[in-house]
Amino acid sequence: WAETGGVREPTLPSIGWRNDEQPILYKGKINGIYGDPETAKTWFALHLASQVMHKGGSVALIDIDHNGDSDTVDRMRKLGVHNTHFNPQTFRYYAPETPQELLAVRQDIIEQQPTLVIMDSIGELLPLLGQDSNSNDEISRAYRAMLLPLAQPETAVLTIDHLAKAGKSDHAYAIGGIAKKRIINGAYYHAEAITIPAPGIVGKIRINITKDRPGGVRANAIAGTIGNLILDSTAADKTVQATLASTIGSPLRPVNTMERISRLLEREEGTAMHKATIIKNGINVKAATLDQALKVLVDEKIGRAHV
Repeated sequence: WAETGGVREPTLPSIGWRNDEQPILYKGKINGIYGDPETAKTWFALHLASQVMHKGGSVALIDIDHNGDSDTVDRMRKLGVHNTHFNPQTFRYYAPETPQELLAVRQDIIEQQPTLVIMDSIGELLPLLGQDSNSNDEISRAYRAMLLPLAQPETAVLTIDHLAKAGKSDHAYAIGGIAKKRIINGAYYHAEAITIPAPGIVGKIRINITKDRPGGVRANAIAGTIGNLILDSTAADKTVQATLASTIGSPLRPVNTMERISRLLEREEGTAMHKATIIKNGINVKAATLDQALKVLVDEKIGRAHV
């Protein structure tokens, strides 16, 4: 493009989607998310992984945070990933314990060229490679050795990390040296809990942008955030409805609660009891979640809630 005097096309995010279909991760680059404990960072990564797999892509997950393969697969099943997706062509799970195993993982991923690589977590990567997480030189060395080779043209890398102590970074980057933020050449997100996720409730995590070198994510964001990660765990079958809800004119859709309301009204059709009383007595969720579910049902005229 330089020889012809043209202007290079901007780099745009292309995988990991909000509910308005706007992508949030860049292929060929290192992206990251960090935050306090219980801010659903791993759920965020697995939600994006499930999206990639449902769209026909492949995922490699490097688990050096000792989440375990059983718990990881269980979470992904709760997110709706079918058993048929757990095969070497679609999903690869790695749990390296030594630097040699980690380098072997790196080579296997380079050969496989998955759509998305998840590194969980950076906090464990540096000690595993014998590097000091407070040394910018050693952080840069570890990232160049392990992460840059994974960020191939058709592969997005997503790192998970912990938040620096209060006063150390002003929430602008994860714990340790500032090189952690400097090495990110894609999008860098800070997960901030609004409602901490837990079984039986609807958790809400605000996903703030702290770095977007290409600029393609900020172009579709507002007030420094791409939206809220909603984890609805109220379903009786223990599934989790995950939504990355845009904050730009896109309402929260608590799908599990909406479905429960519709089924309940269908079962109780013909009874003398008022529908509002049926719903109040039969749906045990937070009032705000119930109100939002009813609003969306009425607005969209889904099921019988609008009758």
